[in-house]
Amino acid sequence: MQLIRPAATIVLARDSLKGPEVLMVKRSTNSAFGDLHVFPGGTLDPEDYLSEIYQMSDDLDDQSASSMLKVEKDGLAYMIAVVRECFEEVGILMSKSLPASLDPKALKNIRDQINNKKLTFYDFCLSNDIHFDFTNIVPISHWITPEVEKKRFDTRFFFTKTDESQQNDHDGWELTESVWIKPSDALKANSEGTFNMIMPTIKNLSLLLPYKTVADAFAGLKDEVDNIQSILPKFFKRDGNWIGLLPDDEGYEDA
Repeated sequence: MQLIRPAATIVLARDSLKGPEVLMVKRSTNSAFGDLHVFPGGTLDPEDYLSEIYQMSDDLDDQSASSMLKVEKDGLAYMIAVVRECFEEVGILMSKSLPASLDPKALKNIRDQINNKKLTFYDFCLSNDIHFDFTNIVPISHWITPEVEKKRFDTRFFFTKTDESQQNDHDGWELTESVWIKPSDALKANSEGTFNMIMPTIKNLSLLLPYKTVADAFAGLKDEVDNIQSILPKFFKRDGNWIGLLPDDEGYEDA
């Protein structure tokens, strides 16, 4: 049986004069989904499940998070993971408030220590009394890697509002590029072959197209939380070509 690893991804969005922009990153060849543009995120770590780190969530307990994600328990671990991954990968820490001592230089140093395995994210949060504000994060989709892939993930996608108070800085190892881009521009570049993305990324970007502001997007996506369905794409070969189907596509159940 294939191992399916739980994962979490965050769509960071901000307003611009041209409309909402999202932070896209390009993964290196050393990581999963190499040379593709994706959102920050990754697999859940054991520390994401710690009851002690759950206590750092003031506004959402595990029971409520699990109910929202339609899992029996440890729904909060997915949300902890997106905060951790966001900090590790692009240097943005989504917390309620930061001590004055944690200026950009100090945060970069701490992030480097975490990425170099000299410090854990949990120990950093504990020693600095970090608390998470999950009222600003909303789940938007649930994708499971197709069976044809060797590495499979059970991924929850989340959306959050952000601003320019914290500057993003990709880690330079797992991520080789980062860019703020309008969803429509990313999709156009993908269709032209200059901005490579996989289906879940494309579909999640498409969810944002109807919205003119980030606040509108957050409100609209929050209204759809109860309607989120698990998506397991199916791929098969027909006449030498790969065919991909989603749950609502004709022939999906027979594939």
